[in-house]
Amino acid sequence: MQPEYCEKEHKLEARAENAAIFRRVMGVDSIPKDREYWTLCNKQSLDEGSEIMQMERLGILNKCQFHGVDRDFEIIQQNKIWHPEAHWHNKEWLDAINDEFNPSMIYLDMTSFAGFSVAIELIARTMFKCPPNTLLLANTMLNDPRSRRTFDAAKSIKGIEKKVPPSELKKWNLKVENYTYSATGRTTLLTQILHKKG
Repeated sequence: MQPEYCEKEHKLEARAENAAIFRRVMGVDSIPKDREYWTLCNKQSLDEGSEIMQMERLGILNKCQFHGVDRDFEIIQQNKIWHPEAHWHNKEWLDAINDEFNPSMIYLDMTSFAGFSVAIELIARTMFKCPPNTLLLANTMLNDPRSRRTFDAAKSIKGIEKKVPPSELKKWNLKVENYTYSATGRTTLLTQILHKKG
C-alpha cells in the first residue's frame, strides 16, 4: 500500500513551486494544448490537495492533459472514477512512457520507492523518451535516515552524465535550478529541474 501524502503542506508547497518554475523556464502560463503532464500519480481524490486538482487550480493544465501512472490497479480504477477526463496508466513508469508520450512537464516523484541509484536510472531512461521543450522535475531523497547515507545535486548530475550519452545530453540543460525541502524532520528531498531544449 502506498503512503497517502498528497495533502501534506510540504507537497502542496512543492507543487506550487513546480508550477512557478515551469512558467519561468518554459515562458508560458500553462501546458500547451497539444502537450501533456505526466506523473507517478498515487491516489488522486477530489480533494483540493490532490495533485491533479491543485495543478488544475494553479492553471498549469486541464484534466484531459493529466497522465497518471501507478502499478496499483485499485488506485488507477478509483482515479478513473474520480477524474474520467484524465488518462490513467496501470503500468510501471518505463512501460507507460513507451506508449504515446508527449509531455511538456513531468513530475517524477520517486521518494516513496526508489533509492538513489534506481532514481538516477529512471531519470536517465525518461530523458531519452522526452520530446524537445520538456521540463522534467525529478524528486529524490537526499538522505536515508535508515542507512545514514547522503547525496547531493552534484552527485545526481554526475550519475545522469554517466548514464546518458553525450548525443542526448547536449539536448538538455541539466543545471536549470534545484530546490530542497524537508518532508519530515529527518528526510530532505531534492527536486531537480532538467530542461530538454526546444
